Amino acid sequence: MEFPTWMKNRDLFLNLTRVDILKCRNCSQLPPLGQLPLLDYLFIEGAWSIKHIGPEFMGSGREEAFPKLRKLILEDMPEWEEWTCEAKDGARVMMPILESLVIKRCPRLKSLSQGLLRHATNLTTLWIKESHSLTVIEGFKTVQYAFLIRNNGVERVSDLPAVRTMVIRDCPALLHHVGVLPSLQNLEWGDSSMRFLPDWMLSTHPVPIFPTLQKMSIFVGDVPTLRRCLIDGPYWPKIQHIPNVFIGVMNNRPEFISYTKEPFSFRTNIDAVVDAPPLP
Repeated sequence: MEFPTWMKNRDLFLNLTRVDILKCRNCSQLPPLGQLPLLDYLFIEGAWSIKHIGPEFMGSGREEAFPKLRKLILEDMPEWEEWTCEAKDGARVMMPILESLVIKRCPRLKSLSQGLLRHATNLTTLWIKESHSLTVIEGFKTVQYAFLIRNNGVERVSDLPAVRTMVIRDCPALLHHVGVLPSLQNLEWGDSSMRFLPDWMLSTHPVPIFPTLQKMSIFVGDVPTLRRCLIDGPYWPKIQHIPNVFIGVMNNRPEFISYTKEPFSFRTNIDAVVDAPPLP
């Protein structure tokens, strides 16, 4: 099933600034929304039959595609596997002022559009949730805020030179490899499977991964892992160089460690509540 032909008539929608396409579960191809000159906000949700997004999404012609688009949200597309949203000759500019990209619950998507990496030079916010076939997040040169939530397959994050704030939740494969993030200042990382702190956190690591990090909040998988972060514990060398640290436990456990490097402050309630049951 396809969208009606009148939706492909650019002249009918010259002043349109927002489009919401909801629960078009049987349509196998998106309309050419890239040709709308004033489109600012695009939300696509529940397009269950879409497997491929390609040049047809941009529309015909050689002018910029999505010239005014600032926010793009793609949600609940369980069959979507491939995004090659780029002209065949690679010369056409797309989404030049896009600021925010949100992808949620697209479990078969294997990679992000290479054309997007090249042309979306204004992108500052990236949010990816429950997209388990993605393995690498890299190459977004201008992204400052990155949110990676419950992506089981993501194994590497790298080449994000401008990212300042990153939130990672339940991305277990990512515990073993993170590339250098030279501008990162705030990191929040929680994972139910986190039973260790990776060695790349060490200040003595040959290549400092987070050279500008100011604040780190970690939520580990259990209380024994938290205990190993105490001053006399084996993980203390991995956090003592960070200016501000908060470490908690997943599943709403009350135990915590709070540490400030200068002026020195170290607080914990771990001995007081170590045997307490999890909060509901």
